[in-house]
Amino acid sequence: MIADEIKTNGGRVLAVTSFGKNYQEAIDQSFSQLEKIQYEGIYYRKDIGFDL
Repeated sequence: MIADEIKTNGGRVLAVTSFGKNYQEAIDQSFSQLEKIQYEGIYYRKDIGFDL
């Protein structure tokens, strides 16, 4: 079944993972993909990946 509408009441809704020649390129690619995802109340962390 394909839903016409995706609903959530919070929590972790999805994960975006990317690959690159180095970790900075992978992070940049993930943020680029996140810009394409839109829904009311979207929130994502901007600090993940920088502690490597």
